[in-house]
Amino acid sequence: MSQTTTNQPQPLFSQALSALEQAIYAVGTPDALLSLQTLAQQFAEHGWRQQSQTLADVLADAKLMAQDDELAANVGWQVERQLQDLYSYLLQATDTLTSTVARGDEPSLLAAQEQLAANQSLLQHAADPAPVLAELNFSALIRLFEGLQLTHAAEVAELLQTLTQSTSLADVTQQAAICHQAMAAMIGFDQILRDLANQTVHEAKLTDIEQILQGKADALVHADTANEPISTTDIYASVTHLDLADAVDDHADGMTADQPTIEQPTAQAAAAESDALIAARASLKPDDDSSDDDIREIFIEEAEEVLDEMDANLAVWQTDPTDLAVLKEIRRGFHTLKGSGRMVGALMLGETAWAVENMLNRVLDGTLPVSDDLVAFIRDTRAKIPTLVQDFSQKQPPSIDPAVVVLQATNLLHGQPIDTGLTTTSASQPVHAVAQADLHTTADSDTPMMPRADKAYDDTSTAPTENATLPADWQVLVDTIEPVADAPADEDIQEIYIEEAHEVLDTIRPLFNDWQRTTDDLDTLKEIRRGFHTLKGSGRMVGANQLGELAWSIENMLNRVLDHTVAVSSGMVRLLADVLGSFDGLVDRFAEQSGYPDDVFLWQAAAQAYAKPDAALDYALLACASADTTAAPMTADMVAENLAADGADDLDTIADDIFIEEAQELLEKIDDFIQLARAAAAAPLVDTSDDEAQPAEILVTDGLVRAFHTLRGGAALSNMPTVYAISAALETALGDLMACEQGLTASQISLVTQARDEIWQAISEYHAQPTTKHSIEDTDLSAITQDWVRRFDAAQMVEGLRVHDLLALDIDALLDVNVSALASLAQKAQVQQNDSQPADSSAPVTDDEPVSSDTPALDWSVQIAHLVQQAERLNERCTGYKYARLTTALAQVYQALQQNPEFLQDLALANALAKLHEQLIGMCDAIAAGLNVKIDEANVQALINRLEMLDDTAQLADLVYEPIDTDIDLVDVFVEEAQNLREAIQTSFGQWQNALESTTIVAELRRYFHTLKGGANMIGLLSIAELARYAEMLYHALAIKQLEPSPEMVEVMQQVHETFDAQMYQLTQHQRSFFATRFIGQLADLVSGRQSVYGLRLRVPPLVKQMRQAAQATEAPALETPDLPTITEYTPEVVNNLEARRLATWHGQEPDPDLLNVYLEEARELIDSSSEHLQEFRTNNSDLGALQALQRELHTIKGGARMVGAEGVATLAHEMETIYEELGSRRKPATRMISNLLASCHDWLASAVFVLENNYNPQTPTALIDALMAFLRDPDSLHEIPQSSLEKQIEQIELYHTALTQSTQKVERDLSVIPSMQGNFEVVQEQTASTAEMLRISAGLMERMINLSGESAINRARIEMGISSLTNTIEEMGITVQRLADQLRRMETELEVQILAQIGDTQAAMEDDFDPLEMDQYSALNQLSKSLSESASDLLDINNTMLDKTRDTENLLLQLSRTQTELQDGLMNSRTVPFSRITPRLQRIVRQTATDLGKAVELRIINDEGEIDRNILDRITSPLEHMLRNAVDHGIENSAERIEQGKPRTGRITLEVLREGGEIVIHLTDDGRGINVDAVRRKAIERGLIAADDTSLKPLDIMQYIFNAGLSTSSSVTQISGRGVGMDVVQNEVKQLGGVVVVESELGKGSRFTMRLPLTVAVSDALMVRAGDRYFAIPLVQIERIVRVNPDVVYDFHRSSANTLELDGADYRLRYLNQILYGSDPLEALHQQTTSVPVIIIRNETGQRLALQVDGLAGSRIEMVVKPLGRQVSHIAGISAATIMGDGSVMLILDLIALMRNVGASPQYGDSKPKKSASQKPVVLIIDDSVTVRKVTSRLLERNGYETQTANDGVDALEKLQTLTPDIMLLDIEMPRMDGFEVATQVRHNPRLKDVPIIMITSRTGEKHRERALAIGVTDYMGKPFQEQELLNALAHYTAQA
Repeated sequence: MSQTTTNQPQPLFSQALSALEQAIYAVGTPDALLSLQTLAQQFAEHGWRQQSQTLADVLADAKLMAQDDELAANVGWQVERQLQDLYSYLLQATDTLTSTVARGDEPSLLAAQEQLAANQSLLQHAADPAPVLAELNFSALIRLFEGLQLTHAAEVAELLQTLTQSTSLADVTQQAAICHQAMAAMIGFDQILRDLANQTVHEAKLTDIEQILQGKADALVHADTANEPISTTDIYASVTHLDLADAVDDHADGMTADQPTIEQPTAQAAAAESDALIAARASLKPDDDSSDDDIREIFIEEAEEVLDEMDANLAVWQTDPTDLAVLKEIRRGFHTLKGSGRMVGALMLGETAWAVENMLNRVLDGTLPVSDDLVAFIRDTRAKIPTLVQDFSQKQPPSIDPAVVVLQATNLLHGQPIDTGLTTTSASQPVHAVAQADLHTTADSDTPMMPRADKAYDDTSTAPTENATLPADWQVLVDTIEPVADAPADEDIQEIYIEEAHEVLDTIRPLFNDWQRTTDDLDTLKEIRRGFHTLKGSGRMVGANQLGELAWSIENMLNRVLDHTVAVSSGMVRLLADVLGSFDGLVDRFAEQSGYPDDVFLWQAAAQAYAKPDAALDYALLACASADTTAAPMTADMVAENLAADGADDLDTIADDIFIEEAQELLEKIDDFIQLARAAAAAPLVDTSDDEAQPAEILVTDGLVRAFHTLRGGAALSNMPTVYAISAALETALGDLMACEQGLTASQISLVTQARDEIWQAISEYHAQPTTKHSIEDTDLSAITQDWVRRFDAAQMVEGLRVHDLLALDIDALLDVNVSALASLAQKAQVQQNDSQPADSSAPVTDDEPVSSDTPALDWSVQIAHLVQQAERLNERCTGYKYARLTTALAQVYQALQQNPEFLQDLALANALAKLHEQLIGMCDAIAAGLNVKIDEANVQALINRLEMLDDTAQLADLVYEPIDTDIDLVDVFVEEAQNLREAIQTSFGQWQNALESTTIVAELRRYFHTLKGGANMIGLLSIAELARYAEMLYHALAIKQLEPSPEMVEVMQQVHETFDAQMYQLTQHQRSFFATRFIGQLADLVSGRQSVYGLRLRVPPLVKQMRQAAQATEAPALETPDLPTITEYTPEVVNNLEARRLATWHGQEPDPDLLNVYLEEARELIDSSSEHLQEFRTNNSDLGALQALQRELHTIKGGARMVGAEGVATLAHEMETIYEELGSRRKPATRMISNLLASCHDWLASAVFVLENNYNPQTPTALIDALMAFLRDPDSLHEIPQSSLEKQIEQIELYHTALTQSTQKVERDLSVIPSMQGNFEVVQEQTASTAEMLRISAGLMERMINLSGESAINRARIEMGISSLTNTIEEMGITVQRLADQLRRMETELEVQILAQIGDTQAAMEDDFDPLEMDQYSALNQLSKSLSESASDLLDINNTMLDKTRDTENLLLQLSRTQTELQDGLMNSRTVPFSRITPRLQRIVRQTATDLGKAVELRIINDEGEIDRNILDRITSPLEHMLRNAVDHGIENSAERIEQGKPRTGRITLEVLREGGEIVIHLTDDGRGINVDAVRRKAIERGLIAADDTSLKPLDIMQYIFNAGLSTSSSVTQISGRGVGMDVVQNEVKQLGGVVVVESELGKGSRFTMRLPLTVAVSDALMVRAGDRYFAIPLVQIERIVRVNPDVVYDFHRSSANTLELDGADYRLRYLNQILYGSDPLEALHQQTTSVPVIIIRNETGQRLALQVDGLAGSRIEMVVKPLGRQVSHIAGISAATIMGDGSVMLILDLIALMRNVGASPQYGDSKPKKSASQKPVVLIIDDSVTVRKVTSRLLERNGYETQTANDGVDALEKLQTLTPDIMLLDIEMPRMDGFEVATQVRHNPRLKDVPIIMITSRTGEKHRERALAIGVTDYMGKPFQEQELLNALAHYTAQA
């Protein structure tokens, strides 16, 4: 038996779940996944081999992801799926192992342990083993092992079950032997179950048990007992004393041959060499020669370049095979050949390269070592590739057999000899000379893996790909399936997998036969899905990766059926039949390592297609069409004859029906796109950089192109030429639009609509008259196709950038750039230039010139010139496309490198440039493939930023300054003139920006710079003169229209002005200027026309940029921040256009400003809180509290957004609310992708609030909404997060405000003030500061002050309590000191008497003149007594002083209390606001909701002029909105219905606000249909809130259930209501405010909601009540009055069957508080009640009479500071808040209405004890002060089937007995606080407990103690230490009697 250990560590599965959850969220970070290494090792150490292997696979993939970014995207989703599967398994396993309740047939450790114990007990106590063996049942054990996927353990358990149920044994010896075996096995399984409880699996123990059960005889049976029956008791005794290993050895030594055994089948797998080669060849696909010749040439050229690079790397690697960095480059070459080969149709080469790449991946991750064979293999394969390329280029079959390379790569991958499976001739035999053989093998081989029953299907059936050519559409799907190589596995594990796979298939095949007759049987389908799930997990674990992928594809398809995403089709059924029929043979192929047929990939592709809702192909038709092709080769004539004979017409009819049904769905999708496109076309205009707004661009979607593609394929199969032609033309045209990034115009949308109509018309005609169908091959479709192409051309379709365009650009050098080599060449060129005269790079260079020279400088000059020319050509061609930013950046970089080669030595720039070239290659590849081009904007921007930094540094170093050599007086004159001209230039420049076409203003600017030029020349400042000259020339070119005025030209001239200001600043501050050589060179190019202004990157001097940055950072003098207008300063134009656009976003219906401000204030708080709850959810995705909070917050955001007309916000919030509802109900998984998507949605909402703050209606985030809706339809469809932001609107808003600010500053500037000419060019702007008349304090600060005031009140109360206690202590001390003084006085008197007696005898000896008392004859004792008396007197003085101090302190506290009260009242009054503040908002809600629903509703608000706490008003606004929407939607009828019922046409809602005492009362009444009580009751019963047979609830009680979360009587969910969230928000908010809300209604008359709220939420009055020994606070707002009732009356009520008690002439529903909270017995409490019973009459606006019985009242009312509850207890019904008492303790505040609503009818109490069910354990209460006795006794009793409760003394026991009625009590005598005799006496006098048996166990074994105990009523008396068996017998006896 395994011993119990102490200090158990944290369970393995708990650690694993935590680690996996973090890993799943960090799956995109490979380094984070590597931390799972420790977890994998722990799984292996604990025996969980399958889970350890799964993590090992994940770690291997993580290493690949870390090594190669290209593989990360492909592997990441597989890793995430593996981790999700493992996480789900561990959750289920944890539940299975820790469940304390056996649940039916579900696997459970508890059920297995109980069943095993029962079997052991049955076998132990049986006299005859024969009948006992047949009764043993191990089903729970088998279910447990199967549920945990412990296949070996399940098989051993089944072996034990089979052995015990073998009834063919006749003689006694065999029976006894089986008894021994079964008992030993059960002991072993008991140990295994104990290990499982600790989450450990011991395979060694399983092997021992298996050996016992497989034994041939029993060594424990002696020879002399062969004919004598053996008692099973003796057998059990003998077995339990044996160790399990000993039992194994004994059984192995002495088994008899007569005993029946269960043979375990073994597997034999011998793969023939020819089969292996055939399988390798089957994985290859013939080349596709249909690719374009240009693309073919590009591929051949690229292959040659890859091979050249590979040769260089191979030469390095062969010298050092351990250099993995070089090997990685070789692997990259094979990867490139694979991708390019597949893309252009060189499939033979592509698959060969993939086999080599896959093998090299294992080398790079350390799985496969580098060997000589591997090096030779790579070298030989490299030599074969040119032959394959040459064969492909000549469109001929390969002249060498690539299957040999594939097989050799596979052999190396699996660690086998490289030539395994090859013959001497196969290596050189060409592929076209090899005969194609059928790759199928039968399942019934000569050496089967295990005996199997006849199967309904086997792999001898032929699937569509065998001996048949797939249709093109199917072939496309199959080509997308990547083959997965199997991994080597341990032979034992492989054998187990093969056995398990055959068993699973034998199980699910009969289920499939049943299911295909009734395909709506989802329960059977779940079992089939479970079988494939097992095949998937087991296959991946043992390395059968291809079979695992096939099983996963089928499982995924069935999951989509089970969640109703897709429907079952005939093709799906046929697919399942084919897979099930062939899976056995596939498993055998895995065992033989002979490869898989192509059918596997077809099945996998078909399953993936059927898993999508829009599956367009039918596998059934494909299978039917190829069913007869497998019998023998047939000619076309034979096929035609057979089709005619077998009814080909029927097949055509079926195919037509399927296609028509599918076409309807596709046309509906096309129609959906059309509707969305039309809606987008009608949407507000989208602002662009142009002067006029443009309509929203409607881009072509993948779904639209796919729909026409599917229609084309279906039409081809059904021979519908017209449909085929139109679909083909539309597919091509729309694909072209998508490729060239062009949106659909209105005319093109009309063409799509027309195409949809004509397609449907053609299909209808074909369906009506099938004879009109013609073969597509026989029909000339060119006319139809050309017509549609012409019509799209007429719609001005733009030609996109194509492959031939790229080829025509001749940019080979640009595509082949090696940045490292280029940097090296640049460095060499610089070195040479430094050593000698620089090379002349000014000579013109053409692309045709050879790039070779003897000098590096010339090489660099020529090469960089080539690159600049090619980059500029490419950039010019790509202008207008979205990816032009990439080409522009590339051109700018090479232009800069031509001037500054040293830039390439910057590592950051070189890395960014290398990444940019990778993007360039990707761009070309995407254009060639017709895909969308994706650009990494971050990389492009990083490159530009780095280039600008380097350029600025270089310019600053090369900057040439010009000193002043002129007389200073002349300079001053020039400066003064320049200042005057600068002011004029600034004014004119601002005017020109608003009137670009004005030539007059341009002429003035030209004259100003002409004057500046002359002045600068006069004083010899050539730098300023040169700049002014080119400025003059530019303005002249603008005046004569040589240059067009544009925003780009404005930017150029802005830079000219800023450069001029920088020169003037240098002149005035440093007496120098500078030359802007490069900038002026660009200006010269502009003037001459050599350079276009568009796309020009101006190279202004760094000093100009520094001045600009300084101006943005600080306010400086004028010369530091020249006040020139910026490009964004088009003030009138900006203001006018932006305002018009803003109004357009509201569609002419701007919201009320006050209403919008109120909503924004609420929205900001909701956005902040929802962000916090989102973070909590992302940290713990099982946090239901966070999900519910998010759902409520978004519900409120949605409602407010609809109120103000922000439909984009409302729609997104509605979809997010739906997502959170699905996540909370676990109907959808909380994946990492949906978590990221929701985070993006929350970010968008935060931006939307900012946009709304500027009165701008945010655009609807269509992309985010579509992604959320797609996730709801199919969670697996979410692969990327769409980008949807409001940056454009925010940018426009900021531009708007900036323009206004600049305009205002211009107006305020005093132009009459001329700044000093001594270098100060700043125009001083005077700003006036407005003085505020009122002090404004934020609401948050006010709330904090009120909270601090409350905290101060709490602290003051605690001080008062402490001072009061101190005063009492001092008074008690004074009394004690006074008593001490009196005692000392008496002692002194006694001492004086003694002294007189002592001196009486000596009186004669004394002088006659003295009295005895006159002489002090006191002893030391007299002296001490006097000292004590004096000390007592001093203590009395100190006591009086302390009393005076405490009285002074009490007076100060009294003054502090008055001050505190005034402060509290002042703060509370400072935040009161009128209720009318929200009146417009409420009116708007009613008006808007009524308009949406088509109802006429009027809202009347009464007494809204009263003031209310601002915090309360803010908190109740949302509940009031929900109640009003609910009233309009559910309450008020439509006008026709109201008129029929005799009501006014307009419904009326009345909102009345009252103030009653210290509370606010709000009544909301409507005259609508009222609440349907029956509907509410049905919903409450469905949700388990009300028992179906509960008839005690009145209609008013039932109505209150509408406040429960999720309860809604609406039949549908809309954006207004229907989720059951709104009223839950109402109840939660009111409850948190410390108030109550109730509803009353009359059907047909209307409803009335009443809210009662305290005047403030910070301080409230309450009454303290006692329930048992605990105290609670009840707000006075909930109490009507308190009455005291005779205890006998209350006792009779609880004893009777009545539900109500008459109080003051009225019937009240009375409940006992302690019973509601703790389940205590009210009758027992009344036994201890000596006075009248306090009963609280609850205030209730609904007319219900409710009363609450409490145990006592604690004083009068108290003023309490209300504190909110934490999230942990806030959801508990009946508890609203808490307060802190003076002693620091926390007291809960009760919500009486909620308490009474959630409690049912009063339970009845009688004398009869409830009958205990047979399965319920007896409860034993152990009362003992010894911890050891309690623990030892508890363990003993729990092991023997008892439930125990413990108490540490008598008082503790009586407290537990208030809520507990045990079956028996074990009682000690000597205990603190209350001994056992007292406890027994209390129990025997309690009516409920008087019959409970009591066993007194004590060390007092004397007779007098025994007699006293028996006299009290103790049932039995035992001494310590007790005998275990004696105690167990006594317990069994007394519990049986009870």
